[in-house]
Amino acid sequence: MDLFKKLTKKEVLFTLIIIVSLSLPSVSSTEHTDYFADLELSVSNTGTITIDGLTNHPDISIGPTDTFTSKRGDLWIVNFTVEDPFSTFIYTLILLKTLV
Repeated sequence: MDLFKKLTKKEVLFTLIIIVSLSLPSVSSTEHTDYFADLELSVSNTGTITIDGLTNHPDISIGPTDTFTSKRGDLWIVNFTVEDPFSTFIYTLILLKTLV
């Protein structure tokens, strides 16, 4: 207890700043995930996309999905959007000849 009585306000403030600044990098590194994707996206004439390849993102599942397509009139719209940042994102989009 005598140690704390001898510290000045400046010393206490400086110590708190050091403690907080040392804890910040560990907090930010645990919140950020380094996502990657190397995918092949095949769009069928029914609008189903078959996703094949590798990824560690939880919202991208390998296999068929209708999540990223919609239809307006005769046009199929492909919107493959994921909000999280990726360190690497490689993709090949395969359209059927009748869709091009």
